[in-house]
Amino acid sequence: MSVVSSFAAVSGSLRSVPSAPVRVLSVVWVGSGSSLTCVAVCSDGRSRKFRVARAPEAEARALCREVLLARNSGSLVRFVAAGSNSPDVWFCGLV
Repeated sequence: MSVVSSFAAVSGSLRSVPSAPVRVLSVVWVGSGSSLTCVAVCSDGRSRKFRVARAPEAEARALCREVLLARNSGSLVRFVAAGSNSPDVWFCGLV
């Protein structure tokens, strides 16, 4: 699942950058309204963030659900960041 296309207009690029494979250890939500952020704490010690309000609602819900499924299954995933954003800090998709 990816919402990379939703961020292309913002970043000016369809380029997507994947992270190294990691496991999602926990998921927390911080903020509210337009600053609501899904934070995935990963096995490499990094916390990756997705700003929920910056994506279409259906796509944001699907991506958050996918992150939760990755946490529950313990599977390895790669986070994807759009444009020049680092996939070690931000994400807008999983592969």
